[in-house]
Amino acid sequence: MKRYMNLHLVDANLDSFGDLWVNKEGKIEKIILRPITKSEIIEGDFDGWGLTCMPSFIDLHGHFREPGQEQKETIQSGIQAAVKGGYGLVVAMANTTPICDEPKWIMTNQEKAAGFNQAELLQVSAVTKGFEEDPVDYAVMRPHTRCFSNDGKPIDDAKVMVQALLDSQKHDFLLMVHQEPEEEMIRRDLLLAEAVGGNLHICHVSTARSVALIREAKQRGVCVSCEVTPHHLYRANENYRVNPPFGTEPDRQALLAGLLDGTIDCVATDHAPHTEADKEAGSPGITGYDAAFSLVRTAMPNASLQAISRWMSANPAKILGIERMAKEGKLEVGMDANLVILQPNEERILNVFYSKSENTPFVGDHVIGKIEQTIRKGERIDENA
Repeated sequence: MKRYMNLHLVDANLDSFGDLWVNKEGKIEKIILRPITKSEIIEGDFDGWGLTCMPSFIDLHGHFREPGQEQKETIQSGIQAAVKGGYGLVVAMANTTPICDEPKWIMTNQEKAAGFNQAELLQVSAVTKGFEEDPVDYAVMRPHTRCFSNDGKPIDDAKVMVQALLDSQKHDFLLMVHQEPEEEMIRRDLLLAEAVGGNLHICHVSTARSVALIREAKQRGVCVSCEVTPHHLYRANENYRVNPPFGTEPDRQALLAGLLDGTIDCVATDHAPHTEADKEAGSPGITGYDAAFSLVRTAMPNASLQAISRWMSANPAKILGIERMAKEGKLEVGMDANLVILQPNEERILNVFYSKSENTPFVGDHVIGKIEQTIRKGERIDENA
């Protein structure tokens, strides 16, 4: 039995001081809530005095570039960056070379990730073959993944989008859309989802108008979830190429308000590594795992840690909708001990990144929040990352 003692314990529903016990199966055996007094530590205990323990983060949106673009990122280097940022589970988009539109790529990537024994990886399938118009074979792909997306390329054809929405209901999968022009296509997708249903998730919302459209749709009862990136929350008017672009300050304020009122469900990194040459040639994207918590914490210093845990752990788990993840994103007896231990108020300078690529405009920024350890099933997983 491992005992994590003297911790500030936080999840979407919990904010208390106490101890957390983990059994040999890597599950939370016991949670003891008590007054803020330092207990005596015995050999083998973890003394968390001054530290916060939260469920490890879950990222719905990253790019690992493998297969075919390993000069930018590999599954191993991407996972290393993720665990350094406090992530225990990451979702990898399908825009690799070749595109992940066959079961072999889904299985290969997930098996490769499992071999590193660090963060879990869920590989996304393309919605259409080669990101063109013909749908993938959902009946064949669905046993291997619940996430489908052509992220990086819009689904322009409304007929293709309608069929994808219908298929998302038939085969019970999450349809994750990257649409541009953003506001026009989000409006279309919301109207289509309202008409035919489906499991619609809108990626990287970035403008005030998009937030308003989603808020109005949710008020009408449309079934939709959406995400925002840490970098869009953190900065406006940034002259650095990402897709979607950095917005104006009113856009940023609308994103912050959308998170706070529940219009936006979660934070997702859109981790998009590129080589220096690719960035110079105009490739859009930013590395996101290492700094994600700090950017959110700095952008929203008055948001509670409970709210941040909801946006970065509980809600992503809920959106994924995988039965075995019913208790992911929470500190509860019986769940896997997937934890991040951190200093939420530690001031630091962003100057160390663990991705294979370092494409970000934030190097040297003063931010708040420092990840100390990432734990999966009771075992620390960030030490060798």
